[in-house]
Amino acid sequence: MVEGSTSPGPDAAVTVQRTQDAVRQLFDRCVEAIDLLQREVETLRQEEVEVGHVGTQAEGLRSRLEAQASALQRELHFLKARSDESQTVSVPRTVLNKPVRVFMDGAFDIMHYGHMNAFRLGRALGDELYVGVNSDETITACKAPPIMNDRERQAAVAACRFVT
Repeated sequence: MVEGSTSPGPDAAVTVQRTQDAVRQLFDRCVEAIDLLQREVETLRQEEVEVGHVGTQAEGLRSRLEAQASALQRELHFLKARSDESQTVSVPRTVLNKPVRVFMDGAFDIMHYGHMNAFRLGRALGDELYVGVNSDETITACKAPPIMNDRERQAAVAACRFVT
């Protein structure tokens, strides 16, 4: 939660609750699928002992089931991590019935994933994201002459969907 802000509005709380419910349902389905696959693998192993050998078709099925179980366990681990993240993130959407405005500034010379991710995270903190682009003179004084000129950098920032 951002300092000085109140709790998220009712719409944000409903959205977070729906997301958490969807993750829980998917988590439960993954657990059920893993259990089913593990039972199938165990059945195949028992049949192998009883018969003394397993045909290539049964062996292929067993290896596919084990691969699916492994993939589902990885997905389950990922969902648990995402579920934990969604429960700890509290995003303010309004403060005193006013939109939350976020501001950030920078050089943004040669746009890359790090810039876009910063914009995405900044936008997640509020309803509107405003981005200031430092001038050529300021960048030259602090770093080195920029590769892109002012207008190119401004256009690159304005093209980002997270920026208001």
